[in-house]
Amino acid sequence: TLNFLENVLVDIQQAELNLQRTWTTAVDLYRIITNLMKKLEQRLNDKYFGTVIEYINSHFEPEKNSTKHYQF
Repeated sequence: TLNFLENVLVDIQQAELNLQRTWTTAVDLYRIITNLMKKLEQRLNDKYFGTVIEYINSHFEPEKNSTKHYQF
């Protein structure tokens, strides 16, 4: 869960900082919240959780890793 939070909190903090600006308008609020929701939904759909992917890849055999990078 810490890996998940480490990657998600960066996006949440960035959205929070954007919301705290003094010149933020209602249109900006909608854009900021919508973009945050889209980012989080995309990560769930892609099953991308940052360092978890690195951890999983580190347990593959080196031959398979190079094959996967080549195919990508």
